[in-house]
Amino acid sequence: MATVDGFQGQERDVIFFSPALGNNSPMTAVTFVQKDFRRLNVAISRARAVAHVVGDLDFARSGKVRALASLASYSTEPRARKTEGAFDSEWERITYHALKARGLDPQPQYDIAGRRLDFALFGAGGIKLDLEVDGRMYHQNADGSRKLSDLWRDEQLKALGWRVRRFWVDELAKDMEGCLDRIEQDLK
Repeated sequence: MATVDGFQGQERDVIFFSPALGNNSPMTAVTFVQKDFRRLNVAISRARAVAHVVGDLDFARSGKVRALASLASYSTEPRARKTEGAFDSEWERITYHALKARGLDPQPQYDIAGRRLDFALFGAGGIKLDLEVDGRMYHQNADGSRKLSDLWRDEQLKALGWRVRRFWVDELAKDMEGCLDRIEQDLK
């Protein structure tokens, strides 16, 4: 463990960072962080794979520290993209139209927490589902295992309250209707 100042210039695969501020923090602590927003940048930009920021989300959103408010907004508020021309692959386009034909409302290329989801779907009771359409060439290692970057990404989204469903393209090609059934189950 180290302070931000002592960590300058270093990197790690995973960074856990807490600004250690809340509504009951002394004003001197708040002022210290307000003075130099670069500390926040140093703290979270040193992660090679994942940065976990833990702390008081309500305080971060309060705007008392503008850099924290900006980070809270960026990492928790969704940013949807336009549908037209939004697909990274033909299979994403096919899946989109199959989902629409089922009466679902997929939001392609959905931005959340610095990630772009193939599709975001929303169900009853606040259920959020990240649906990924994966080609084996880009998402599978030579030994047949899933790429580590996908596993890290899935864990990050789960920590934000998302469910994650991944389908290989060949699964969709063999049984689109069965895959759609599983998606509908995920949304319940």
